[in-house]
Amino acid sequence: MVLPPITGRVWKRAESDVLRTTLVFGTVLLALIVRGLALYSMSQTEDFRTLIIDEQIYHTWAAKLSAGTYTSTSAYKTSPLPAYVVGFLYKVFHPDPVYFRLLNIGLGTVTCGVLYLLGKEMANRQVGLCSALLAALYQPFILYSIVPLKTTLEAILFSLTALLLARALTGNGPWRFFLLGLATGLLNATRENTIVFSVIILAVLLWTNLRSGEPFKRSASQGGTFIVGVLLALSPFMVRNYVTAGELVLTTHQGGFNLYLGNQLDTMNPYYRPVPFASSNADELEIHFRIEASRRLGHLVSPGESERYWIQQAVDSALANPATFAAKQTYKLLALLNPAEASDHYDIEILSQFAKFFAFPFPSFGLIMPFGVAGLILKSTSSRAQLGVALLLIGYALALLPFHINGRYRLPFVVVLLPFVFICIEHLVHCFRTRRLARSAGCILLICLLGAMELIPVPGANDRTAYLNIHAWVLSQAGKEKEATAYWEQSSSMDGTFSAFANLSLARHALLQQNTGRTLMYLSKISDDSFAAATKHEVLGDMWRRQGRTSEALSEYERSLEINSGKLQVRRKLIELLEGVDKERALSESQLLNTISSIYGGR
Repeated sequence: MVLPPITGRVWKRAESDVLRTTLVFGTVLLALIVRGLALYSMSQTEDFRTLIIDEQIYHTWAAKLSAGTYTSTSAYKTSPLPAYVVGFLYKVFHPDPVYFRLLNIGLGTVTCGVLYLLGKEMANRQVGLCSALLAALYQPFILYSIVPLKTTLEAILFSLTALLLARALTGNGPWRFFLLGLATGLLNATRENTIVFSVIILAVLLWTNLRSGEPFKRSASQGGTFIVGVLLALSPFMVRNYVTAGELVLTTHQGGFNLYLGNQLDTMNPYYRPVPFASSNADELEIHFRIEASRRLGHLVSPGESERYWIQQAVDSALANPATFAAKQTYKLLALLNPAEASDHYDIEILSQFAKFFAFPFPSFGLIMPFGVAGLILKSTSSRAQLGVALLLIGYALALLPFHINGRYRLPFVVVLLPFVFICIEHLVHCFRTRRLARSAGCILLICLLGAMELIPVPGANDRTAYLNIHAWVLSQAGKEKEATAYWEQSSSMDGTFSAFANLSLARHALLQQNTGRTLMYLSKISDDSFAAATKHEVLGDMWRRQGRTSEALSEYERSLEINSGKLQVRRKLIELLEGVDKERALSESQLLNTISSIYGGR
């Protein structure tokens, strides 16, 4: 018997597969190590020990869920899935935010592996590996993988939805569509505006089947299986809302006030900006908007009625000012593509002064965006998988634009955009190798134009006042009043979007020191049309009350409540003063306080 010659091809293929597998696991391990180092670096700062805004809300909610003490009589006020995921984690271990951070490190690391699979599905293994590597080192993704926020959960669910859609479009089997629906539903329960994905996915499934000549019955079966998955994921939250509040709500009533906040046409600032009649505290935002809607309509409205009212207000404003509205949306689009990582919690530049890990020049959005968006534009129709993912990205962008843009809302978009970065680079290299100079020039020109868009100034993009305020508050919580005051002074001197909050803090500090002159000086910097005006008049009322000037204090508390009638503490202070001068009116205000307290849930 004559044996065939040994070619070595099988061994070479096996060695290549082992090398690729090693590189993938090495990339995932790198992501884990980098995030571990980032967490250690942050643990040396005060920001690690103090929970900020949404962090505190989700931690408290999850802790109550784990202890079985969570109660509510209304629909969820914010996305419920993260709270239940973290609540389960706390139940298994302990209600400590460190476990929330470790969970996010795990989710961020796994997302890098998902991106490898997504890049491989969309193009090839090289694109997948490079996408995973860039995700492992992308600076904002590292940051949101170590803080107790829901952003990393959004990123992995978005990535999974994109991967499952890509596979559903290139294969068969009902389980693919069921899992796709499940992932989409869970994403909806984490970020409400991704409900648009359900429509996009159903449209893509129908369109691709019709183009390939598949019978409509097949599309109906796939779509039906997908919808079952979506409803299965959302049904626990929908049922809970209906049983608790008597309303059929997917998850929350956030759409109305967020639409209104995102379309204030008195400014072109595309980022979050508070309003005078509502607190900027996310835990009270929906409540204050409901109270204001009730005041304007003259009767107590339900959460659903409040949501519809504010949607109508935003629509009416847009129809009355179409040119201004269009300009606002243009600035939001520019903000979506701008390298500024504007957010409402952390600023990497400021954080890097204390957590030195973030001073390292990791890849940033400014590098990724031109190549990623160019790849999406040039190659989105090259395959079903690329088309499906491109439409999800476009849908997510369009779902962000009606509201407001910030870095953590944009992060899932950027993570899923990463494969298009290397698809673009591969396309450019291929054009050079095949001497298609016209295509090469066109690709380079598109990348340069997108890069130039990053240079267009966006109102509020470089405003650091919010981060300075937050850092000052964190220092204050740690008892470092002198350092905190220095940061508030810096924010105040900038006269930026959130300098009013710094002036309030400085005024309160001066009031504690019984320095009336400085208190009045800082309060005078806050105009009566400012979003901080209600609190300004509350502080003035506190000052006059301490000095025994009851009449002036009453006047200031009344002015505060005229601006924001939902401030419980101010109304209590008003009632205490009225008890000594006008019993009848004190009783009337007490009855109103009880009504407003019921909206808070009896606080």
